[in-house]
Amino acid sequence: MGELYDAIFRLSSLMEPQRGRPAGDAVGRLHRRIIWHAWALNEGGEDKLEARYVLRRESGDDRLCMRRDEFAAYSSGSRSLSPARMRLVTQRHPLVGTIAGMPFAALSFRPRNLAEVQRWIRPYIGGYYEIGGVKVSGFYRFPGDPIGGPAGRGPASLEDYEGLWRRGDMYGLLSLACLFRLMHLKRQVDSQWVAACYMAMAVRDMRSDPYLSPFIGEVACATSALLRLLPDCSRPIKASMNAS
Repeated sequence: MGELYDAIFRLSSLMEPQRGRPAGDAVGRLHRRIIWHAWALNEGGEDKLEARYVLRRESGDDRLCMRRDEFAAYSSGSRSLSPARMRLVTQRHPLVGTIAGMPFAALSFRPRNLAEVQRWIRPYIGGYYEIGGVKVSGFYRFPGDPIGGPAGRGPASLEDYEGLWRRGDMYGLLSLACLFRLMHLKRQVDSQWVAACYMAMAVRDMRSDPYLSPFIGEVACATSALLRLLPDCSRPIKASMNAS
């Protein structure tokens, strides 16, 4: 299990000094902050977002205008965008709606049942790719993926851990988290360890993702808490994560 030790050692270097179990709603709040950050990036930055929807609020020329306290609450993740506001944002920036619908709950340490995890991953499974002129099903198909798979990479099948890791994006990371949970719930210990290895490496590689990189420490903390679902033989791994 050398790869797993190495991956989790590098993951631990990304974590904040306090490595305690995160609060129950930490991942939900993190997801809301990522949604807000994605909106800001698509508007040219948070300063421009504030100038357009807060400082010019008096003009009343936009249904997305908000009070300063609302802006602060959305930015901190303590408040989620209302359904009406989210619809307007998604109409202008479809990627924001895509990120809002992603299964970040898979990173939460809260217990989940098999039906929930399968429901998270179901929208991305069942598509087909044309390989050598033949339609082959049973692969992931994420929004924006071209036919034939992402550029420079082949399509990933359901338990293609390496293929998901090599995507280098949020879809790959969250799908690995879903697989980790599925293997845990099905008590497939060997597969759970493999998923843990690739999930840890995926977190490390998220530093190049503009939508996730500002939150890499929080994602690492959530992932490290999720890794506690590993069976008893994970004790040496947990000890290595707490080592300085």
